[in-house]
Amino acid sequence: MIKEKRGSIYIVLLVFMTLALCIASLFIFVTQSYKINKRFAELNMLDKIYANATGTEFYVRQSMGEAMVESYRKIVQYYEFIDPSCFEDGVPFFCSLSSDINTKFVQEFEKSFRNKISKVLQNNAFEVNFDGNTVHVKTALFLEEKNRHARVSYLYTFNESVSLRDLGLVSFSALHNIAMECVANEKCWQQELADFDSRVTRIEAGSETYYKITLESKHKFFTDKKTLEGVRLDFYLRG
Repeated sequence: MIKEKRGSIYIVLLVFMTLALCIASLFIFVTQSYKINKRFAELNMLDKIYANATGTEFYVRQSMGEAMVESYRKIVQYYEFIDPSCFEDGVPFFCSLSSDINTKFVQEFEKSFRNKISKVLQNNAFEVNFDGNTVHVKTALFLEEKNRHARVSYLYTFNESVSLRDLGLVSFSALHNIAMECVANEKCWQQELADFDSRVTRIEAGSETYYKITLESKHKFFTDKKTLEGVRLDFYLRG
């Protein structure tokens, strides 16, 4: 009788030990599986982050170029590159370059650029420098991926430069130098501004003779109306 009770106790203990071992094994398996799934999730998110970073950088560079063209167009449209003292009865004679042209360009660029990339900027903050030809932008780009397993954030500094020359445009200081050199010589304009179509029109008003210079970039850019057009400039010079 005692032996039978002892046998039953051993069997019960064996069952409990086996059950405990199974539960422990199952716990370890679930825990390790979660860790593995979390690790794979993190790796997948990192891949997405790096892919998104590449796409974001491309978008920001493209936005820089578009903002530069828009700023350039607005400045030439209102003759802001010409010193106010050069206007005669509202006629824009390009006798001198505006002293604050770089400041005006930066102001226009910042407005246009901010509108384009506000969704990808950290705190919508960026630093702009312009030397008359090249725009340099420094900003923080913030990217994030998350799911039920993990969350990955990526904050990095973006430094990029784009020049007017890269876009097929001419800096305003270079344009003024060419204007002083070429004046009415159409061949000179064509040689000095290979990226532009140029035309010189002679105008005689009484005893006075002056010239209208018309330039249009050969490179085409999208306008606000989504049409492709060159950037057009026109101004006047005295012979």
